[in-house]
Amino acid sequence: MSKIDFMRNILTLSLSNELKESAQKMAKKRGYSTVSGYVRFLLTEDKDVITDDELWREIQIARREYKQGKTIKAKSLRDLL
Repeated sequence: MSKIDFMRNILTLSLSNELKESAQKMAKKRGYSTVSGYVRFLLTEDKDVITDDELWREIQIARREYKQGKTIKAKSLRDLL
């Protein structure tokens, strides 16, 4: 890896004291030594979170496929894998 791979950018957040203390407590509770590490984790995890609209679209697709008989009858999750 080159030195560029290790470069970090600084982002400053403006938080109320209450929110700052909450972030510090949550970071510590989750095992992070810094709030920065915890925020990086949250931003990474957020990529996998879907919106309510995306969830609703997936539900509609699943309902439509169910009505069309495009389902698999399984006795357990193992049957689906």
